[in-house]
Formats: sequence, C-alpha cells, structure tokens
Amino acid sequence: MSCLFCKIAAGEIPSERILENERAFAFLDLRPLARGHALVVPKRHAERVSDMAPEDAAAVMQLAQRIVRRQGEA
Repeated sequence: MSCLFCKIAAGEIPSERILENERAFAFLDLRPLARGHALVVPKRHAERVSDMAPEDAAAVMQLAQRIVRRQGEA
C-alpha cells in the first residue's frame, strides 16, 4: 500500500485523530498552514473525489461540517 492516507487509516503512520465515523476520519495536519488545520479523508481508498462511493463522500462532508462548527465555537 503506497497511499499515505491509507497508511494513516490503517494505523501504519501515527496521526492525531480528532473525529471519526464508520466511513471517514479527520486528523490534524503535521505542518498546518493555520491553527486547527485538519484533513478529512475516507477510510476506503479513492484516488479522486469522483471515485468515492456516495456514502463515503457524504461521511467526509459530515465530519468536515462538524469540525467547522467546533472551530466556530472555540
């Protein structure tokens, strides 16, 4: 497996996960451009957004929305 995000999802590369659901997870960027910069990715490999199953894409967006709300509250 050569995909960086798949390795992070599999736990082969450590990450600071901040939110997760059954199809996607969010983690803090190691070199953030801004405080609180997070990445949200599907657990199942997809090279492009257009390759993601609709359920995976929805799960990614649900987590992204939750993160944005939390950041607004902080």
